Amino acid sequence: WTMLDRAGPHFTRGERYVFAVRQYLCVSLVKNCMSGIHSVAHWTLKIFLLLVRNYPHALRDEIGVFVSSLFLKVLDSPSAGHGQRMLVVECLRALCSDARSATGLFLSYDCDLEADDLFRSVVNALARVATGRAVKSADRPKPGGKLAREGETLRLAALEVLVGVLRSVLMAQGLPVGEEPDKNRSTMILLQNRTHSDADWRAKGAVAPAADAKGEAQANAAVPKAVGEGAAPGATAVVSVFDQKRLVKERFNEGSVKFQLGLRGGLLYFAENGFLKLEAKDIALFLHTNRERLDMTMIGEVLGKEPEYWINKDRRADPELCGEGFSVRVLHHYVDAVDFNGLMFDDAIRMFLSGFRLPGEAQKIDRIMEKFAEKFSRQNPEIFPSADTAFILAFSIIMLNTDLHNPSIKPERRMTLDNFIANNRGIGIDGTDLPEKYLEGIYRRILINPFSLKEDDKARERENEIVSASKGFDPSAIFGADKSVEMRKQFKKEREELMAESEILFKKKASGMLRTAAAG
Repeated sequence: WTMLDRAGPHFTRGERYVFAVRQYLCVSLVKNCMSGIHSVAHWTLKIFLLLVRNYPHALRDEIGVFVSSLFLKVLDSPSAGHGQRMLVVECLRALCSDARSATGLFLSYDCDLEADDLFRSVVNALARVATGRAVKSADRPKPGGKLAREGETLRLAALEVLVGVLRSVLMAQGLPVGEEPDKNRSTMILLQNRTHSDADWRAKGAVAPAADAKGEAQANAAVPKAVGEGAAPGATAVVSVFDQKRLVKERFNEGSVKFQLGLRGGLLYFAENGFLKLEAKDIALFLHTNRERLDMTMIGEVLGKEPEYWINKDRRADPELCGEGFSVRVLHHYVDAVDFNGLMFDDAIRMFLSGFRLPGEAQKIDRIMEKFAEKFSRQNPEIFPSADTAFILAFSIIMLNTDLHNPSIKPERRMTLDNFIANNRGIGIDGTDLPEKYLEGIYRRILINPFSLKEDDKARERENEIVSASKGFDPSAIFGADKSVEMRKQFKKEREELMAESEILFKKKASGMLRTAAAG
């Protein structure tokens, strides 16, 4: 704690030190921040808040991952318990407790063209909780019960945080904020407190979380430091950047609609508005980077388009410049942008297919999976020396996933393990068989965890909600079944997925930093 809190500039700005914090400390915090042991989660979040206050620039991306990929998702999760949600709300309270931190969040993320609107996401999530919109109507508890009281406590806490955010914004503007609220009402005030006294904080030039209105007003002078090492732009410049970012988002949303309606029109619109160049590589990188913001079916169509397709005015132009054959070049560049090094084969397919929807035509699937197999075997020659083996097995796995999880296929007619092994006999080099244990592992993993897109999962959730609502009653209310056990199981699964995603993001960032340092 002392090292993190009192480290000098040589440590806090040193590449090796920051790399160690990213690679080890941040990953450890991810694993423990939503722990079922209250004290572990409490101290984990205290350390996170310490990093936010003392390392806002060096750990900018990591802070964004914590808030957007962990805290806000837990807050919106119907399976998260009252304790986990209160932890998140109180952490957000501490994060937005004064003018400097709240304004810094807005300037560092919402006024950055390349970053997500983190401040806006926090406010929207708190508003959903405060108004009860985060809880589905079917899941709302009966009035007067324990769950209802917990929900009321949570909504009140979220509303208090929103009021605190508003106060911080008004203070940053130099406007009157009225009387100071009673901060002792917070159920986890220790998250806002530090082990040092206010005098120690002021000696370091920082602002104590428990500072009074006068102390918060003094903190306004430090607000510009939240943007970067130098002086922040003036208010006019900040508003200009914010407006520019909003305009960019509006144009992107319009482009995504055009892209969904037609490939050519959508890509030309993005090019005309400066989102991409009409070059195969730039289009591929654009699709890969924005794969969760664009229609995944249309991305699959671009990757699987017939070689004769073109969008350049001159059909005879170079394929790299969108002439005839450019879709094949887009596919190659897209696959080259994905890293399969060290992944299990079915995990590599899962990651690859999570960014787009495979087209329905067999020829298009062939082209896409053939390029995937080439890249995987090139990066993992110890697993598949031959790309042909990887291609055949990849196609077989896709068929297995469809066969096991297609609701229109009767259970007795679905592919068994013996069928899967038999289908893949002789696909190794010189007609050899792949190890049965290897194929069995793939079969078991696909059986338990099918390939699916996030948009499909959300659609299924909405469908289940409609079906539940149409039934008009909750069986657990009649038979006395306790939903809490099932909710805890579901939240445990969600928590593991969130932690795995965040851990991958942290490690990639740390590895990229290490490579940059080595190159320098």
